Amino acid sequence: MLLLSRKCRQSIVINDDIVVTVLSVERNRVRLGIRAPGCVPVFRQEVVERKIAAGEIEPPECLVEASGPMQSAVTVEPAVAAQS
Repeated sequence: MLLLSRKCRQSIVINDDIVVTVLSVERNRVRLGIRAPGCVPVFRQEVVERKIAAGEIEPPECLVEASGPMQSAVTVEPAVAAQS
């Protein structure tokens, strides 16, 4: 995992066609703007985890448990129906 520090209105570029910009930082919330081609799906991690748990998609390689320092891993629990 690459760790970067950015200030408000600063960006990072990924693969020449994706730009992630810090729009604001307030308390413990960071707002990001993501500019990417329409063919690149962009989801919040919790949405991807929900889709994996529901069997809609296979876990993407970037979320599969990896060994070594600074690697993140995702443990997905089975979907639980929300009670009204």
